[in-house]
Amino acid sequence: MITKLVIYTKEHQWKVLMYLCVLLFLLVILKVIIPEINQIGTIKDSIKEHQEKINLAYSKTDVLYALKRSKKNIGKEIQQLVNSQKEGREISTILNFISESAQKKGVEIQTLQVDEISPQENHLELPLQCTVKGTFHPLCYFINCMENSDIIINIEKVMISKQHIASDELQAEIALRVFYLRRLEL
Repeated sequence: MITKLVIYTKEHQWKVLMYLCVLLFLLVILKVIIPEINQIGTIKDSIKEHQEKINLAYSKTDVLYALKRSKKNIGKEIQQLVNSQKEGREISTILNFISESAQKKGVEIQTLQVDEISPQENHLELPLQCTVKGTFHPLCYFINCMENSDIIINIEKVMISKQHIASDELQAEIALRVFYLRRLEL
């Protein structure tokens, strides 16, 4: 067997050494970077999971804000109902006062109509149309009673007409405006 002896020159040795270094570098890169690349895939999956959790938290937060807003709205609606109930009681009290005053003064109320209430910031204006029947002096006493009451009543218009020529009975159409001060809520 003949053995062939290959003699490498220095230049040749440098080239081989360079190739070996490049090969070693590539092996190191493969050993270090490939696991890192695999880890990037797991990181991406983890990021997706966290993003889903964040989205879920945002949607839950949106629901909570919506519930909080609706709770405020419900609170406002309840307060409005309570206020309207208080206003209803006050209106009822005012109407009872007018009715009782008419009875005490000997006047018969034929109609008592509440027009549209106009709420202001700190008071209510309650316009009323009232038709009463009675003789002259009781009608005057009734109107005087309305003007001098503790309730703020503005008599805007009084129209008196005689019902029958033969009788003393008169009919008066009275336009009233009652002012009711609202109580401050603390």
